[in-house]
Amino acid sequence: MKHTFTFDSDKTVIRLSGTATLQGFRSFFVDLLKQPQWKTGSHILIDYCSLNVDTLAVPEIRTISKIVAGFREGLGKGKCALVTDKALGFGLGRMLEMVSEQEVSMVMKAFQSLTEAHAWLQGPGAADEYSDQNSAGNAS
Repeated sequence: MKHTFTFDSDKTVIRLSGTATLQGFRSFFVDLLKQPQWKTGSHILIDYCSLNVDTLAVPEIRTISKIVAGFREGLGKGKCALVTDKALGFGLGRMLEMVSEQEVSMVMKAFQSLTEAHAWLQGPGAADEYSDQNSAGNAS
């Protein structure tokens, strides 16, 4: 699994390619936090349109969530848009979004279009959305 980083003024774009592996996910988070351009709490757009996710299932999604949770402090409370144009990848992204909800400080959301993901990242702050998300979950 390969990854590249692009640091914009308002977000970090991570492009994933190859075949998805748990070690690959761990690696790109380790590498991200080592980058001098990375700022804790920055928004992230993960483009995994070129990533083969056929090897992933529910147990791997739970493990990926735990991997992300392990980097909670370094990632901060920004937003994380997960983008793919494939149905299976989108479904796995939605599962990661739901499984990670209580595990991580950042707000994760899956998208099937870069345009929608960019619009969401530029919308209201993650801290507000995180608070709304937790309030809604505690209201029942």
